Amino acid sequence: MKIAICDDNKEFLESLHDTLTVCGFATPTQIVKYKSGNELSDHYLNGVKFDLIFLDIEMPGLSGLETAQSIRVLDKDVMIIFLTCHSSYMKNSFKVEPLDYLQKPLVADELHNVLYRAQKKYHDKYRAIKIKYDNKSLTLAVNDIIYIEYQNRYVLFYTNDSNTEPYRCSGKLNEYEAILVPCGFLKCNKSILINMEYIKCIENGKIKTKTGIDVHMSLKKKAHCLKKYSEYIRGYII
Repeated sequence: MKIAICDDNKEFLESLHDTLTVCGFATPTQIVKYKSGNELSDHYLNGVKFDLIFLDIEMPGLSGLETAQSIRVLDKDVMIIFLTCHSSYMKNSFKVEPLDYLQKPLVADELHNVLYRAQKKYHDKYRAIKIKYDNKSLTLAVNDIIYIEYQNRYVLFYTNDSNTEPYRCSGKLNEYEAILVPCGFLKCNKSILINMEYIKCIENGKIKTKTGIDVHMSLKKKAHCLKKYSEYIRGYII
């Protein structure tokens, strides 16, 4: 996992770097420090990318929000955690879809929780499953699956790639349920599992996705879906 810390306060920058260095990540981790949003943004323009960015909102030059906006144009997947002394900045940052906010001075438990969530999203992103499609074995990244649907003895995989048709393979939904539910998928009716990463909102008995697709939610599943999605957007905190 590649992590960037961007903060104009040198003492805080070094302190957070030292804290992350001894956190004991489950995967090999590279941590890079930046003293300004301009520096981080310039590196992104030159092709440097990260999996996770800790980004101070209040900085001279490019603010944290402006930096995040420039990065989002180039990288829709990077997880951004805003660092701030004032919670009033939070409402202006929703459009860049941050993972979370941490208020200074940092609280150890809050940092631990956000790192747990970030690592889980990172591992889910690179997890993959194999399916039989067109008499061939095909590997799909879990993060690329919007939803899967059981229909007429086939399981249809709807993904965010350029293929307009779903991948169709024989099988049953419950064969994939045990694998995908721990990865953030939600069973919203008896025949559909949806990736909660793609949910935009739940309203009027439907689940609206960020891709513009509406997925039916059964009345019996409504309370369950609302509960699970609420837990998901709070970050899987148990």
